[in-house]
Amino acid sequence: MNTFAACGDGYSSGCRHGVIQAYFESRHDVTQPEVEGLCQPFKGGNQSRWVLFQCVHGMGHGLTMFRGHDLPRALVDCDLLTDGWDRESCYGGAFMESIINATTPHHPASQLAAHGQHHVSASTFKAIDPNDPLYPCSIMADRYLHACYQMQTSVMLNLNHGDIGDAAKSCERAPATVRSVCFQSLGRDATSYTARDPQKTADLCHKASEPNRPACYFGAVKALVDWTATTETAFPFCKVVANEAGGPTCYQALGEEIATLLATSEQREQQCIKAEEPWAVEACRHGAGISAAR
Repeated sequence: MNTFAACGDGYSSGCRHGVIQAYFESRHDVTQPEVEGLCQPFKGGNQSRWVLFQCVHGMGHGLTMFRGHDLPRALVDCDLLTDGWDRESCYGGAFMESIINATTPHHPASQLAAHGQHHVSASTFKAIDPNDPLYPCSIMADRYLHACYQMQTSVMLNLNHGDIGDAAKSCERAPATVRSVCFQSLGRDATSYTARDPQKTADLCHKASEPNRPACYFGAVKALVDWTATTETAFPFCKVVANEAGGPTCYQALGEEIATLLATSEQREQQCIKAEEPWAVEACRHGAGISAAR
């Protein structure tokens, strides 16, 4: 895992994903101890969860490639992880890889995997269904729904040629327990469609109906941090929506991302004070787990 550790925080996590994918492409089988131990070096001590997330999320990508893009088999491999947070992160990587392979099959990573998959037969699993914008979530077991709907608007936008408003209507049809997750997914995808511009991203979130906009802000601000592993565009975005009903949600979600990115309360506090307004700083602190800090 020395190569993984050397990747750094740039390249939108692509380097780290690639290392994990290459690791699984070199295997002939997957065992529980192997899956459980792969990311163990990034746990404990003063390490943040950021690098750990990149590892277990990348594992989901790698396992899906390893299984010839048979998504259900890859999800069962993720189930080998004993920690719930690890499993959920692995599920997310599996769903993301499935969608990327289905919508951009000539992506370099997919082509590289195809050359190395002499040990697996071609998958018969249908990754997307043009007649059902909620598929594959609509056929998944309950334990996979949260991770599935975190990616589902990427399927919707591929099917409807980038119509954010139409995707918002499809999200309204998601099960009530995960509907907000679908709108979080919409917020993430909105940042791609606007090249991470705060005002334009907010405008796209406003295509969602009012009760669902806070979830869109939630997904958007987290994605803005994920793109660069910094808060450079995230605070300006929350400032744009600060006077909306979802303003506090935006700052709380930003705080959650800061907690993943930074290991110590002191580091998190230095970030949250950038929110400036007392209520916004407090919402950020709450998300970052430092509400008592002053």
